[in-house]
Amino acid sequence: MSEDWQRLDRRMLLVHPVREVLRFRDRFGDVDGIVVVGGGGMNVLANAAIRAATGLPVHVPAAPNDGGLGVGGAWLVQPPPWPH
Repeated sequence: MSEDWQRLDRRMLLVHPVREVLRFRDRFGDVDGIVVVGGGGMNVLANAAIRAATGLPVHVPAAPNDGGLGVGGAWLVQPPPWPH
């Protein structure tokens, strides 16, 4: 892989998660931390970049994976508005 592509990959793996979290900063309010779940939770550099950008601690579950638990956790906190 060329160095240009490697730089782009590294940049996207850091910039994109931070950008996505900051899209919701107006909703932070009383938030005392950010939870990163799924495969993205294993991206330690992105987690550090999120903490630096928000000033909030970043929490990652003990075994982050792409098993769908993030969706279930989100539904536990904020169920979808339609009947289920």
